[in-house]
Amino acid sequence: MKKKLLILIISFFVLLIFSGTAFGGFWSKGKSTIAWPLPKIEEEQFLGTAKAIVVKFVSKKDLENVQIWITPELEDFLTVIPESFDKINRNEIIQIEIIASIPLNTSIGSYDGTIHLKALKQKGKNKVSKTFAKPLPISLEIKEPTAEDIPFDEVSLPTLERIYEDEETGSVYVGDEVVIRFEENVSETRIKEIISSINGSILGYISDIEIYQVLVPVADPSELEPIIQQLEIYSEVIIATYHWMDKID
Repeated sequence: MKKKLLILIISFFVLLIFSGTAFGGFWSKGKSTIAWPLPKIEEEQFLGTAKAIVVKFVSKKDLENVQIWITPELEDFLTVIPESFDKINRNEIIQIEIIASIPLNTSIGSYDGTIHLKALKQKGKNKVSKTFAKPLPISLEIKEPTAEDIPFDEVSLPTLERIYEDEETGSVYVGDEVVIRFEENVSETRIKEIISSINGSILGYISDIEIYQVLVPVADPSELEPIIQQLEIYSEVIIATYHWMDKID
């Protein structure tokens, strides 16, 4: 029952991440066709994690056959949903999701680029594209998790490469991660000591219930069970378990 409760709590916080928006009012300056809510999106993200960033924009003109284009600096990391529109009405608020997925083999550092809106038009026998002004600048700061730095009230979602499905049981979980819930009064120093004892790095933390997502250096998902058993020995640990995921069809 405790494990099921823990899974439900984590799933709830995952939904909060995906339902968040970055909408704070559109620009009113300039003569651009496209107005974005923010001058720039800046995100910090761990290796091997994915994040959904919800953004809204408005066009000052009616547009047709619009595609969203990502500059080469970010195209390995970003996917936009939807990536095209048959029609965008003037002054209609349009919402898109920018999925940022950072592979484990990505170099640490900053990656800057933009996303643009392009409209395809038929000109004679050829299709030509027009890129509208005011692209949305995006800056990604890619970093490694550590056992010392605790992200406050953040849940990290895994990239697909980190998700493992057990062929015998059908269970799906993150193949290099454990979830730990500590007693309420355990000191931060002691928590870091316990996480360091398994060579773990902190990917996420939910303060209200003292839950930590911990990345562990394993060569195979089968190595997680001994680590979980080791964690369960500590009196400060209420529960240690896998980071269970819904099955991907």
